Amino acid sequence: MPEINHERLPNKDATASFGGKVLLTTQHHAELTAYEHALAFTVARIADKDMLTEVHKAMKQAIENGTSFSDFKKQLRPYLMAKGWLAPTFKNDNVDDDKETFRDYQKHLGHRLRTIYHTNKATAYAGGQWERIQRTKELLPYLQYMPSVSTNKRDEHKQFYDMVRPVDDPIWASIMPPNSFGCKCWVKQLTKTRAEKILNEQAEKGIVYDIDMEQVKHPLTGEMMSVPKGVHFSFNHNHDRLTALLKLAEDKHGLAFGLDAQTALKSFMVSYATQTGFVQTADFGGIVYRESEKLRLEQELNGSTRPFEGMVADEWQQKFDVELVRFDPNIHKVMLSNEKTGTPKSADYAVIAKDSEPKDWVTIDFLFAFDNTQAKEMAYQIFESKKKRHADAWDRVKDTIDEHLLKADIVPMDLRKADARIATKIIAYVLSLPKEKQKQIVFVVE
Repeated sequence: MPEINHERLPNKDATASFGGKVLLTTQHHAELTAYEHALAFTVARIADKDMLTEVHKAMKQAIENGTSFSDFKKQLRPYLMAKGWLAPTFKNDNVDDDKETFRDYQKHLGHRLRTIYHTNKATAYAGGQWERIQRTKELLPYLQYMPSVSTNKRDEHKQFYDMVRPVDDPIWASIMPPNSFGCKCWVKQLTKTRAEKILNEQAEKGIVYDIDMEQVKHPLTGEMMSVPKGVHFSFNHNHDRLTALLKLAEDKHGLAFGLDAQTALKSFMVSYATQTGFVQTADFGGIVYRESEKLRLEQELNGSTRPFEGMVADEWQQKFDVELVRFDPNIHKVMLSNEKTGTPKSADYAVIAKDSEPKDWVTIDFLFAFDNTQAKEMAYQIFESKKKRHADAWDRVKDTIDEHLLKADIVPMDLRKADARIATKIIAYVLSLPKEKQKQIVFVVE
């Protein structure tokens, strides 16, 4: 069987990280959270798309050219003032009062621009840095949280100072700097040897890192969230929150824009997975299944049929120029059995290799090979249903993924029918799996 390409996409620097964002108007920074900011550029209380585009353009130029804040402010402040952004109401009956109000307005606008400038610059650089970290983690597998370079350091962030953890430790999903507006903390990559030396020194000194968590109420939704103390909730990274962007986009800009955002999100997540993880992708665009092969491949040994599985199986044959046969536990290798009965748990197919015995053939177990109706039902059960029997729907999906990875050598996951919410959850879960498990997975796209 031809080897699926394991090469990752080229690294994207801060400019690419920032430039690829979707523009989304919003009235409050709380409407978007960290991973949504990874996809969307927004400025609180800018509801005008032209104005948002101008701010985005200036910010992009600042990141590309190293523009200072002073020049950034000089470029944007006159434009925003002319547009009346955040403008107060002038009385006009008292010139001195109006002059003072105008000076206060200029000052306030300057403060807002400073926040926009430093926050977007920091998150863009962090995005570029994270991709570099993922690319080099084989040689530099640890990160150390470094103290802020700011003159006035936040006391809440000091609990993270000098903490050393593996790159893939889940803690970085919540405390990767920046962790609040204006945060200037950073991380340093370490070799395994250097990390172990620091950890041993910290152990000898009795240094233990227990992250304090706190319950924070979302100012708009009222939702209670558990976040590390000192980490602003909108910087608390969580892949699942990314899907909130879709509803927000549709509500603000209509169904067509919402669908575009779904497409962008799904594409972004697949790209993100190939850059930062060890998963592979297979583009089935333009491949049409053959009816005769579909009929052959949909037939299970017990007589039942799986038509959609047969379709994607033939597409796989054509994509990789291989021949598949239905898995037979009597002649093909069994990788998983029922713990109680010992009954083999079968994969879907085996890849014929004429130069080896059937028991040595590579096995394949497809996931999410279904039609639009089944895809919608899956999304409904996970995201919308209030029924008790659907309460553990997502846990069951994760269990299914885990079992498939134990049953077969290769687990293709067909994401073509899955909507962006499902795709995001699947990809986020896959990226949490160990490296060797990720290498078994192929995302089928088009």
